[in-house]
Amino acid sequence: MNNDFIITYLKKNWKNSSIEDIQFNLQLKEDTRIKLYDIFEAAYKLGYYKETSMEVRRNWSEDDQRFLQDYSHLLNVREAANILQRSRYATYQQVKLLGLKEMINKKKFR
Repeated sequence: MNNDFIITYLKKNWKNSSIEDIQFNLQLKEDTRIKLYDIFEAAYKLGYYKETSMEVRRNWSEDDQRFLQDYSHLLNVREAANILQRSRYATYQQVKLLGLKEMINKKKFR
């Protein structure tokens, strides 16, 4: 998947689209399977962890959990919640479940 295409799409649609809608629309445009993880990485590169996002209620996917594990050394709970479009509480609970304690007391927004 072309990461530049995802980044361009996110710049136009992040604030007013759910993560599921973004994934669905990207897949339609590219006619290929788009992983949530790729969207999360692009959102991180764009600095969207600094911006409060909508909270979308959905089941935790492997991509969600993998992103938390891979970015636990870079993000705190609030920042991860912004990228994952989840509530801070839901993200906090998942962080605890995954044993990612380093995210809990980390200072916000570097």
